[in-house]
Amino acid sequence: MKSCLLFAILMLTTTLQAQIEMSPSELYKEFELVNGVDQEIIDYGLMINNADAATQFRWVKEVLYIPDNWDVAFCDKQRCWLPTVDEGTVSLDAGESGTADVHIYTNTAPGDSAVVRMCVYEVENENNFSCATYTFVNTNVLPVDDLGNEVEVSLFPNPARDYFKVRTEASYEKIILYNIVGTPVKTYPSSEDYCELNGLPSGMYLARIFTEQGNILTTIRLHKR
Repeated sequence: MKSCLLFAILMLTTTLQAQIEMSPSELYKEFELVNGVDQEIIDYGLMINNADAATQFRWVKEVLYIPDNWDVAFCDKQRCWLPTVDEGTVSLDAGESGTADVHIYTNTAPGDSAVVRMCVYEVENENNFSCATYTFVNTNVLPVDDLGNEVEVSLFPNPARDYFKVRTEASYEKIILYNIVGTPVKTYPSSEDYCELNGLPSGMYLARIFTEQGNILTTIRLHKR
């Protein structure tokens, strides 16, 4: 009985060690968008085969948010794929680290941010997988209201602990707060003077502020302590 239990523990330990790892699991890239210029923005990651044997993996690209006319491409150790390719396969030797880079192409179009999730699965055992989220934020955005007027928008305090407020003279409808993987976690109507952060873990968030006509006024990075 003891030997069977020991064997089961040994097999479980081996299984847990034989994993693919995306590193880091959260990537954040700030850049300045230049109007009318076709830009390529790259964030660099790795996929690591922690198994003791060569393994084939399948990667899947999921675009969680991207402005109109922007494109996203993925580069593995073999090649950089076209933006139209959303999945592919790659082999890694035991202990090998391979390229896992995400490229954003702005195509001269305006935009505030993009969020992409990359997941890598072992082909013969898709329970063995790892994901990483790549967030790109344009820091050169001039907020424009529904009338086409440039406005100033900021959040304070930032970093924040319990709440934050919006400082602007522009009219807006709501704020949607997104976590690092692009999931909406809270929505605040413009009528709320204090946007409470209770219940949210510490970390980085994106506050996307929407105008009364549903347009994005601006996106601001918010740190919660």
